[in-house]
Amino acid sequence: MSIKVDTTIDFAQVTDIDTSAISLILEWKRRAQKENKPLKFVNLPANLVSLTQLYGVSELIN
Repeated sequence: MSIKVDTTIDFAQVTDIDTSAISLILEWKRRAQKENKPLKFVNLPANLVSLTQLYGVSELIN
């Protein structure tokens, strides 16, 4: 029997974002894919969305 657990990371309480957050998010995604585990991000702050668009990685995070 295998149990699949979805992981959701909620950014609702995050108030300060910089480019290092993008690196961390991308690393979380790589690890989740490597382990074949679903990972979802919700309530991304507008400034994080803008940074991901600026660096061309928004499709990798959403």
